[in-house]
Amino acid sequence: LQESTTNIIDSSLDMIITVDMKRKITVFNKAAQEAFGYTVAEVLGTHVNVLYADPQEGLAVHKTTVEQGRCVQEIRNRRKNGEVFPSVLSASMLKNSRGEAVGVMGISRDITARKQAEKALRLQSAALNSADHAIVIIDRAGVIEWVNPAFTQFTGYAAADIVGKNPRFLKSGKHEPAFYQSLWETILSGKVWR
Repeated sequence: LQESTTNIIDSSLDMIITVDMKRKITVFNKAAQEAFGYTVAEVLGTHVNVLYADPQEGLAVHKTTVEQGRCVQEIRNRRKNGEVFPSVLSASMLKNSRGEAVGVMGISRDITARKQAEKALRLQSAALNSADHAIVIIDRAGVIEWVNPAFTQFTGYAAADIVGKNPRFLKSGKHEPAFYQSLWETILSGKVWR
């Protein structure tokens, strides 16, 4: 049973770390080794503070877990090379067969990629909102999902009045139906229409 449990813990894609009640590391799975850059031999018996960018944050997580039985939050970890990275931690109490607290187990996931994607999205959103050109985002069904401030200034339509509508009402009436068909087919093909 012990070997099977170890295999399950080591095959997890998430970092699994357990500490005793003195916060000394007792389990450090393969995902944790890869994320932090430490070997098991380097960290077993070591105080868990070595893994936190801010030891006070680690202490607060431990205190919340002991008092409430669990703690789920975003934290900042520190790799062996000193690099700080964000992760989402879910910590819970470990108890023996008599129900006595013997430690804390933390399961966490590195969210660096998610944070970078969120930042890129914020930057993209800022760029779209500050663009001088009118920009309209339309879904595949032909419904307006979003317009930038330049669009509302250029057309005079408030975003709240046109989001959710088909852009047909924007037609000038100066073009043949084939013009609009070509426009839509070009956009749906992933190309730029000018």
